Amino acid sequence: LKIMKHLESLQHQYNALSSQHEETIISLKKQFQTQVNAAEEEKGKFQLSSEAKEREINGLKEELKVLQVSKYNLEKKLSELEQKVRLQNIAKDNQLSQLSKVEKRFAAISHQCGLVIQAHGKLEQNVDEATRLNKKLMTVNKNQENAIHDLKQELEKVTADLIRSKVTSQYNLGEDNIHLTTQQQQLQELKQKLQMVS
Repeated sequence: LKIMKHLESLQHQYNALSSQHEETIISLKKQFQTQVNAAEEEKGKFQLSSEAKEREINGLKEELKVLQVSKYNLEKKLSELEQKVRLQNIAKDNQLSQLSKVEKRFAAISHQCGLVIQAHGKLEQNVDEATRLNKKLMTVNKNQENAIHDLKQELEKVTADLIRSKVTSQYNLGEDNIHLTTQQQQLQELKQKLQMVS
């Protein structure tokens, strides 16, 4: 009887422990399933986040490619602009050099023009002076021509008188010889005057 009671007690403990064990197993299964579900949900979230990050990385890669192309184009344009600036500076230096040469040539031409104008003024003065002297010379020439004409007429008259005196001197040798000598002196003086005027 004691054994039966002991067996019943053991059976009762076994049943209690078995029931407790099943409850524990069920609770553990529920906890495990909850953890699995949470892990699955977390995995889904991580996968979505990973896909979003991958898409973001791909977008950044494309943007980087665009920026690299833009950088290359900008560097190329910058190089072209630098070359253009260098050429413009060379052209500017050439223009400044040519401008300096033109200014020097202009100064030389202006100086020459000043000399020409000055020479022209002197030439006009010389022309005026020459014109005045020419008029004066023409007046002197005219006076000389008149004097020569008068002296020639007087010479012709004295010559005629001398010839007549020579013709008549054959008859009157005395006073006529004195008169002839006087006429010869007058003739000589007229010739000298005529030579001086000529």
